[in-house]
Amino acid sequence: LITLDNSVTFEKIKRVFPNSAKYAKELIVEKKGTVLSIKLASSRKNSDDGWLLFFKAGKLVRVDYWIAC
Repeated sequence: LITLDNSVTFEKIKRVFPNSAKYAKELIVEKKGTVLSIKLASSRKNSDDGWLLFFKAGKLVRVDYWIAC
């Protein structure tokens, strides 16, 4: 169980979700600057949605739920 708050580090997420962490990308996000972003699947089924986690200086700074329309 992981509580997603500002104490969560990228390293912790990387240990729990190593496959997703491989595809981490740097992005520029309004009001946050350059962040590291990873996408986590919302289920084991193939779907068009997921959770986007944004890290700055190794700490979680934002969580978005994303779905393709």
